[in-house]
Amino acid sequence: MTASDVLPSYSRIHTCHRLTLGISWTAISVGALALVGWWLGIPVTTSIFTGLATMKPITAITFAFTGAALWMALRPPISARRRSIVQTLASIGALIVVIGLLRLQAQPA
Repeated sequence: MTASDVLPSYSRIHTCHRLTLGISWTAISVGALALVGWWLGIPVTTSIFTGLATMKPITAITFAFTGAALWMALRPPISARRRSIVQTLASIGALIVVIGLLRLQAQPA
């Protein structure tokens, strides 16, 4: 087994990087669109399909924060300041997820 068999190729790394960048921008866009929809009272932007549950504002904020954290983590070089911003955004997103799960668990069946 040679090193070229084990190490990923540059094109594969580049493809994964671009895919992750696209996912981060999608999360930011979906979160921002839902927040604008709630703010302006446009129900179409708060749900994917009519009749389905809407994305709550706290979920939209979580999408935007985690997307921003992912986007910032992908941009080189990572300075100490940027690392702390990424960790803060990701921590806020994780905290919101935990609070949401606890609220979901506390609801009667």
